[in-house]
Amino acid sequence: MKAAQLYFQNAAARLTLEPEGYLRLAWTAQATNEAEVRAMYEHLAAAPLRYRTGLIMSLQQQRPPISLAIQNWLVTEWFPRINALPLSICIAVVQGPSPIGRLAVRSMTQRFDQKVRRQEFEHEPEALAWLLA
Repeated sequence: MKAAQLYFQNAAARLTLEPEGYLRLAWTAQATNEAEVRAMYEHLAAAPLRYRTGLIMSLQQQRPPISLAIQNWLVTEWFPRINALPLSICIAVVQGPSPIGRLAVRSMTQRFDQKVRRQEFEHEPEALAWLLA
């Protein structure tokens, strides 16, 4: 079987193209600066066009809460760019344990257009099954 192809990695997360044809974003537990988090999101915005896939798995079980500055940047700049991609985007999110973190993510992701399908899961196997269905 083909191995995952690394696209970008920093202290915040690792972004790979998986053999099944989806992008896998695995956040780390490390507290990182805003530049590292923003860099990861910038690469996540570019990867769908490079690999011609709108299938994204975001593993947030270990991700620390993101700052208000990053939340604002996501809402005002990043989400509009994702909404404008000429691909159908489908995001499976494996949530972290923090109820506050979950609420923050839900409130931000309401900014996605209806063409962006997004679903939250407790475990990665269920998320993968939904993403690849």
